[in-house]
Amino acid sequence: MVGAIQAVINNRLSMNQAADNYQVPRSTVKDRLNGRVTTHGVNPGPKPYLTKDEEQGLTDYLISAANIVYGRLVEKSQQMS
Repeated sequence: MVGAIQAVINNRLSMNQAADNYQVPRSTVKDRLNGRVTTHGVNPGPKPYLTKDEEQGLTDYLISAANIVYGRLVEKSQQMS
């Protein structure tokens, strides 16, 4: 993305050529050049409820619980045996 923007700014490529050469959407190149999008690597939308560490901890816990068949009904656990 940065390369595509720089190519247009330095008049080496048109917006369409830069988008094609760098395989990024034309609308994204246009939005960044027109100032509608100013940050790189930031996800749109509301702030996440969990931090990355909290999310990873929850993921690890759920995988561990699933591995020991925690929370399954007795009928389901017996069918697995």
